[in-house]
Amino acid sequence: MRYRADIDGLRALAVIPVLFYHVGVPGFAGGFVGVDIFFVISGYLICGMIDGDIRSGSFSLGNFYKRRILRILPALFVMFLVTSILAYTYCLPVELEDFSKSLASAVGSISNIYFAGTAGYFDAPAETKPLLHTWSLGVEEQFYLIAPLLMLFAYRVLPKRAKLLFAVAAAFSFAAAFAVSYRNTTFVFYLTPFRAWELALGALLSIKFIPAPATEFRKNACGMTGMLLLLGVIFLGSSSAPLLLMTSLASIGAALVIASGEQGVSTVGRLLSLRPIVFIGLIFYSLYLWHWPLIVFQTTDALFFA
Repeated sequence: MRYRADIDGLRALAVIPVLFYHVGVPGFAGGFVGVDIFFVISGYLICGMIDGDIRSGSFSLGNFYKRRILRILPALFVMFLVTSILAYTYCLPVELEDFSKSLASAVGSISNIYFAGTAGYFDAPAETKPLLHTWSLGVEEQFYLIAPLLMLFAYRVLPKRAKLLFAVAAAFSFAAAFAVSYRNTTFVFYLTPFRAWELALGALLSIKFIPAPATEFRKNACGMTGMLLLLGVIFLGSSSAPLLLMTSLASIGAALVIASGEQGVSTVGRLLSLRPIVFIGLIFYSLYLWHWPLIVFQTTDALFFA
């Protein structure tokens, strides 16, 4: 896939609201939807890359997993090490036990499953969990495990129906999220089956199931609509709003912004491609990895010495 600076800019638009939301900056009550933007971007990039490699006959599961491991794990395990030292220093025995369990689940890429059974993301106790933010990494890592296998199966067994199969899977995931949201919002927030439709939305765009606007007017209209949706849900949304409404608006907004640059750069794409914004997007992973543990331990440190 060709490099798109506007997607790095979109990453910046995803990570900054998450950071501001967690720090408590006024006006970013819906900033947590930055994670939904991440999911759409990941689905678009990963499945687009897999699709291109499968079609060219160059796809290798081993190489794919190797690239993912080298991209994700080194920085992640450094964060685990530093966070473990801080937890040992500042946490009470009960908190340290909970941290150890969350660490084990994060190492196994299932922290989203662990946190789904222990605390809601918006609950007060969640603010004392240094690895809470790894839930989204768990969702993505589980997706990375399943997506290439599903795509290989689809292209080899049902080559003419492969794209439709992905669309059906996305629809089932969204329907399941809608049904379960009335009973257990925590599960809908954390668990991959109820988040898969967001990643699949990006995937459907990258494999051309969802057509991209071609004319200059349509590209700009698409990009502006997507940007307005994102800004609206970030600044006007809140954790008290229906979760699926928030995630849907953010995911659709992200997909529209990405789609606007498929056939050439749109006006929104040019704004997102500005160097300072792209720079933030290029370091988004580090920002996301470290911001939450630092917030938690800074608060813990203040309480410890109060």
